[in-house]
Parts: sequence; C-alpha cells; structure tokens
Amino acid sequence: MRVGRPAITIKGDVYVVSMDKGNTWDGPFAYLTFGRENTSRTSYMILGRKKMLAFMSHNIMENTLNKPFYDRAFASITLDGCKTWHFVGDITDDEARSVMPIIVKLDDGTLVAAYRRRLRKHPVDDVWIEVKRSTDEGRTWHSPVRAAVTYNPDNPANSNGNPHAMCRLKNGTIVLAYGRREHGRSSIRYCISTDGGLSFHSERIIREDAIDMDMGYPRICAGPDGKCVVVYYIATKERPVQHIEATVFDPLQRS
Repeated sequence: MRVGRPAITIKGDVYVVSMDKGNTWDGPFAYLTFGRENTSRTSYMILGRKKMLAFMSHNIMENTLNKPFYDRAFASITLDGCKTWHFVGDITDDEARSVMPIIVKLDDGTLVAAYRRRLRKHPVDDVWIEVKRSTDEGRTWHSPVRAAVTYNPDNPANSNGNPHAMCRLKNGTIVLAYGRREHGRSSIRYCISTDGGLSFHSERIIREDAIDMDMGYPRICAGPDGKCVVVYYIATKERPVQHIEATVFDPLQRS
C-alpha cells in the first residue's frame, strides 16, 4: 500500500494497491484525512479478509512547541476491504514529532510500533526511534521505550536523524534496523528486543563506510533460517553515487 498523490488527483489523500508484488497497480482510491493533513509513509497489518489496520501520521498544527515538525503517528482501520476507514487512535500525545510507524504483531496479539521521533532542542534537536505497545488493536499505546538514537550527539551530522525498519524472528526476537548519521562515519545499525518490545539492547553496526550523510532509510525482512536481509541506500568510496545495497546478517550472532 502506498499513499501519495499520483497523476489522477482525488481530493484528500489517496492510495494504490498491487496484487502482484508491485508489477501492476490499481487505483488511486480515496483515503480519509480525519480532519487533518496526512504526512506519512504507510505501514499496514492485515487482520482478516476485509479487516486491516493502517498506520500513518498527520499534522497536529496546534503543536507550536515543535514547529515546524507537527507530525503525529496514528492508527486507522477498515472492516470492509478498504471501502470505508475509521480513526482508531494516536500513537503519541506529546510535542515531539512521531512519524513513519512500523508494526509487528506478537503471538498474544499485542502490537509493537516503532516510529521516528524529533524534538526541537538547542543547539541540536533530539532524534531517536521510540517503541510502544498496544493490546487493543491500536486504540491505546503504552510502555514507551527509547530503542535507538539515530545520530551521535558528540559528532552531530544534522538533527534530522534517520528512519528505521523492524521485523520479528520465529523465536519472537524483534530486530530493529536504522541509519545513524554523523560526520564521516554514518552507519547502518540494528538492535534487538527479546521481551516483546519492552526493551532493546545489543546494538551492532552492520556497516559504517558511508561517505555521505544522505543514506539509510532501511527495509528489513526475516528469512526462514533466522537471518535478516536489510535493504538501504548508500554512497561509498567504491560507488560514490547513492545506490541501493542489501546486507544479509544473523541478528543473534555475537562476535
């Protein structure tokens, strides 16, 4: 599911759907804005033949303390195969920006959401990846944890941070991958959670040979062998123009 504004304009936000892994697309179809401007990349979770949760963000313009970063992550739901949409609940309620939510589901039905945060501070904004949990299909969220910092405060490249990607292994381990920006040594990293997203630990560097801070934005999936594939864009000395690369790694291997 991709949210944006294709060539055909529909009032409000729209989405397009692919049934063949992105080879062809149907749409665009209208998506409700719930009274606010939608701003996010989209994550979704299918719960049934016609039931799906969609996780996005919208602008909370009255949040003047964090101007101009008004985004707040939220959940919406369809019960009729995307014919109608209903607002479920905001994931955060404070002034810090929350955007780009990614969701995994635990065996007991608990939803674990990771999202990108930014809070205006002097001299450098605070940027991190936060994780919360929901036990009522996204209506309320609790147990916030600061899972990862996406820049080095001692060597700040900028204060925009970098987004994340998340997946779950067969044994229940949650793997969180993200980019970290800093002058001269921006990197792709990951950490893990073994308690359902209540805490994250064991940060490891996948690679730190980026020559440009314009990098990261990963996507990740877990294979049947327990290894993960993380895809990201990067520029290196060997290939100085930004390009897409992938790394296969064992998130449970410790060296």
